[in-house]
Amino acid sequence: MNPGLSRIAYLAQKYYLVLQLFRKNMLFNVLLIIPYAFILHLGAWFRPFPLIIESKSWFFNLIFRDYIQDLSFTFFSSSILIAFQAILINRIVNKFRMNQDAQLFPGVIFILFCSFHQDTINFSPVLLANLFFILALGNILDIYVKKTVPLQLFNFGLFIGLASLFYMPYYIFIFLGIVAIILLRGLSLREVLQIIAGFFNVYFLLFTCLYFIRTEHVFFPSEANGFFRPYIFSFQIGSKGFVHFGMMILMLCTVLVQYNFFQIRRSIIIQKYYDLIFWALLISFFSMLFLDVSSVSHLIILITPICFLIGLLVTKIKNPLILETLHLIFVFSALFLQLQNW
Repeated sequence: MNPGLSRIAYLAQKYYLVLQLFRKNMLFNVLLIIPYAFILHLGAWFRPFPLIIESKSWFFNLIFRDYIQDLSFTFFSSSILIAFQAILINRIVNKFRMNQDAQLFPGVIFILFCSFHQDTINFSPVLLANLFFILALGNILDIYVKKTVPLQLFNFGLFIGLASLFYMPYYIFIFLGIVAIILLRGLSLREVLQIIAGFFNVYFLLFTCLYFIRTEHVFFPSEANGFFRPYIFSFQIGSKGFVHFGMMILMLCTVLVQYNFFQIRRSIIIQKYYDLIFWALLISFFSMLFLDVSSVSHLIILITPICFLIGLLVTKIKNPLILETLHLIFVFSALFLQLQNW
């Protein structure tokens, strides 16, 4: 046989095996993620934690006010939401080949980090808004490989707009879209305007609906003004909340120290993807500075980009015994913290 054809056949076979591995991992991921999310929710089941209604989550309360005090509804809804978001995170890692070993740790880590406090595993405006943020992230990463991207950019702005409806601080991720255009394509005013058009389309439709029900004057004072403060770090999250916050800051410092690991021996496109995730991490951190953060659930904004980065870092651990031991320590710590009443 021609050596060139032989080489092509070998590469095709290798590519097929890798593709099959990805597919099996995704099926395995979907089958295990859902029960894993429910298991790490057990603290909320054995010690019910009612959702605190805040006036600044006006749009969320408008839709779910008849359900948010039903503990069964909040338990199952939050479990399914967290599991679905973890599956979407792993799908992004899979689709964009962000982990060459085909190990889909980020989704598991997302569930695990959300489980360190009942506010972050409970049904909340942040948890629902984060679903739209993950969808937006998948769209903005997709612009690198496409020649024309108006749909992806419009969808990114649209999903960020929907996220900010349920939890206003997500509006800041509009800046992530601008950074993504600069990193992945080169700055283009037309493409920036496509993102902004998607974002403001949400609010145009919202205020049109609110005008007909004569409540347009309520949204802005309640939803927007309730979050902003003229001083930094306005936290009211309690001692257990500061434990979770401290853990996330420790994870943040870990990924920053290991920044070179995300660049060495990786293709240019993967480097750009991880650079964008670092920008998302930076924007997530700054989203807490001038906001009135009265719930630990706000940490979900920080957890999402961290789980992508920690998910790759754990692949450095080659000893499975050490990896499983660390995993069990984190699982039992999460369940322990859920059951505490500090």
